[in-house]
Amino acid sequence: MDSYNVIEAKKEKNRVITHDIDIGEGKVKKFKYSSVKGGISWSIGSTPHYYCIWGEEWLDIDHSDNKKQRGKLKLFAEHEFPALSLEDFFRKLTDDTALFHCESIYTDMEDAYSGFVKEFWDFTYKEKIKIGSLEQAPFADNFGLGLSMINKWMRMGVLEIPDGSLVYPQLKNVVVPNLEESPEKKFYAINGLRFVIAAFDKYPESHYVYIPQNTYNGPGAWML
Repeated sequence: MDSYNVIEAKKEKNRVITHDIDIGEGKVKKFKYSSVKGGISWSIGSTPHYYCIWGEEWLDIDHSDNKKQRGKLKLFAEHEFPALSLEDFFRKLTDDTALFHCESIYTDMEDAYSGFVKEFWDFTYKEKIKIGSLEQAPFADNFGLGLSMINKWMRMGVLEIPDGSLVYPQLKNVVVPNLEESPEKKFYAINGLRFVIAAFDKYPESHYVYIPQNTYNGPGAWML
């Protein structure tokens, strides 16, 4: 991923999230985002914990127009940690949520993962960390639907997966036979990504209404 050195992140009075970025030679550039969201994929067996944080670019356009668009998504951070390094995982996650002003994190909070959720809140309480919301991800029980949403956002031309990211090679290797048994375990980075995309899709900012377009900016493969 490209260098993205955040000096300050904050929410303005108009609810836009701004990032002041050090671009070198003492210069700072401001970037605007309508929202910043995160996704967590919990460890299953020996697979690592994974999280990613994405922002939707703010579109400074006339929102009275009926042809309102969604902003492009930008990957700010993603990391994986061994299954037994839960506290290190939480520490890095909360560092990044603060750094990028991420107020909402989405994950699977059903019974199978309730222990991880409890450990997360215990950690933030013990460390006195102010955190936003940890929420049930939309359609968490439907991996295939999550893949469809990722593909839809790519076809909308607003989601590009950096080729140096952890999730990129997993998307390259997605084929139907690989989805037949425990895809959340095989494709843990996709699992975290689908939670974020589903949240952007289901919970847009009020000024965004997607109008489908017949464009696809990605390569010829199914996903990437």
